[in-house]
Amino acid sequence: MIRAHKAKGFSLVELMISLALGLFLSLAVIQTYLATVKSDKIIMGNTEVQENARFAIQVLEKALQQAGYFSNLNENRAEYFQENATQWANTVFTSPHAVQGFDETETPLTNQPNSASGTDQVFIRLVSDAAVLGIGAAWRDCNGAVIPPDTAIQMGFYISATDGSLMCRSEIPGATPDSQPLISNVSDFQLSYGVDSTQDGSVNRYTDAQNVSAASDWDNIRAIKVSLKLAASMPGLEPKLFEKTIALRNML
Repeated sequence: MIRAHKAKGFSLVELMISLALGLFLSLAVIQTYLATVKSDKIIMGNTEVQENARFAIQVLEKALQQAGYFSNLNENRAEYFQENATQWANTVFTSPHAVQGFDETETPLTNQPNSASGTDQVFIRLVSDAAVLGIGAAWRDCNGAVIPPDTAIQMGFYISATDGSLMCRSEIPGATPDSQPLISNVSDFQLSYGVDSTQDGSVNRYTDAQNVSAASDWDNIRAIKVSLKLAASMPGLEPKLFEKTIALRNML
């Protein structure tokens, strides 16, 4: 006699347990994936900020180190800027100094660009050579444009009031100023100036632009301490602060 066998399947309880385990494993995989995506975004954001900071500091350092460059050994730099003060009449600062900064609390000058609230500005002057190091390499400003030989030029840095970009303003007297963004997402730009009050070639104190102007110490500046606070283009990351002290080797 052949006996019939009933087909057995999963019970309702077993199915519910299986579904619960599957859901748990799916959630674990999704959480791992989301954590990986978030980690990748953080790494990408930090890399972006680091690269922007490196580039900005590099441009600032190269430009600020040229402050006061003047290769004519037969003339005095300060006297040259003083004697030729009329050529600076329509530029940002008209004094005969090689460097001048502005605090956010000071009243803007006539030709001074608008900058983001609470941020500083700095401008420098130099006179280019016919060639760099005698090898015929062209001088270039902070925007990468060629500076004609034996030309006086004013360059400056500030944060755009419009979009928070670090701006380079390059201006040859008599020509239209060229203002170009260097990096974006700059939330703060602060400057302190190293003053050599004893005229011994060493910095005695660091102070802000307003105090330097009040003491008529712009010709005694030997270094500039730059503080840049940068944010990533993606939301959710805290801005990072980068600082660099730049010696003004032509002012020593």
